[in-house]
Amino acid sequence: MLAVAGDLDFASADQLRLHGRELVDSALSPQGPDRVAQAVPVVVLDASQIAFVDSAGLGALVTLLKRTLAHRAGFSIAGASEPLRARLSTTGLDMVVALHSTVDEAVCAATGDPAPAARRCPVAGDTPGPRAGA
Repeated sequence: MLAVAGDLDFASADQLRLHGRELVDSALSPQGPDRVAQAVPVVVLDASQIAFVDSAGLGALVTLLKRTLAHRAGFSIAGASEPLRARLSTTGLDMVVALHSTVDEAVCAATGDPAPAARRCPVAGDTPGPRAGA
C-alpha cells in the first residue's frame, strides 16, 4: 500500500513519481516477498488524505499505473474524495483504475482473502434489504 497525503500537484507530483516508482519496483520485483505469495499482486494507493489534485498529480497517478502494469500487477485507489473521484471520472481514469471506499475493501478485493477476524471484507449487495414478509 502506498499512502499519499496533502496536495498532489505540480510541486509534489515528481516526488510521487520518484518514490512511487521505487516502491512499486521494490514491492513487485520477482524476488519481492509478496510476489510469490500473491498470484496477481495489486498496488493500493490510499488517497484518503489527498486534499487537492491537479493535472500534474493526475499525471503522477498515471505514471504509477503504467509502472504497476509493466510489472503485470493491478492498481487501485482507496478512499478517494468526491472531488478526486470527479477528476478521475472526467479523465476516464475511473474506467481503468479500481476505486474502493477503504484500503481494507481494496485489499480484500485484490486478494480475495476472507479477511482476518479483526475485519470483515465488504461484499457487493451487503447492505440490508427488506425482510421477507415485511
